[in-house]
Amino acid sequence: MVDKCRMATSGCLTVGLTGSIGSGKSEVARLFKELGAAVIDSDQLAREAVKPGSLGLQQVVELFGADVLNRDGSLNRKMVGEIVFSDAVKRKQLETILHPIIRGLHKDKMQEIIAQGNLSLVISVIPLLFESGLSYPELSKIIVVTAPKSVCIERIMKRDGCSREFAERKFDAQMSPEEKVKRADIVIENSSSLSDLKEKVGEVYKSLVADDRF
Repeated sequence: MVDKCRMATSGCLTVGLTGSIGSGKSEVARLFKELGAAVIDSDQLAREAVKPGSLGLQQVVELFGADVLNRDGSLNRKMVGEIVFSDAVKRKQLETILHPIIRGLHKDKMQEIIAQGNLSLVISVIPLLFESGLSYPELSKIIVVTAPKSVCIERIMKRDGCSREFAERKFDAQMSPEEKVKRADIVIENSSSLSDLKEKVGEVYKSLVADDRF
């Protein structure tokens, strides 16, 4: 459960952005960035958590074996994905390793951005915000991006070049969209055109930066 208490952020509103895989979180984050928001992407933090030489990578190799490494010593993320989305136990073990590391990196990144000043909005893209079970007290509001499952599956297949069966397995491994919506402060529906999405994000952005309660 996300603790929505807010830490001191020098007048900067900090908002979590999540949603099901394939819902279009990255596109929504890009649009927020175009409008002037700072964006923290947990997918990028996840890559940092397992960079060559890191403790995270060492622990992942201990879990899966050296076969999950590329020739250059980096993690073969596709191979790990194929393992964990076929084995719920392994997926949980991987999350137990990575979620605390990513959480720590997120805190550091947030403090770095806030210290720079002159920002009114920070968007934190956290795909497994609810699933991780970790507290994010610095987030004042939660935005959930939604799209019909059929649309999400098609997007996953196109993005990852995977089968429909595997895409559905990845989608079903996460909390249901309905449950995520129940926990949201703001919902952005993303199943239409880019221009429609851009308009919706623009409206949310205006309401957030104009919110004088923060």
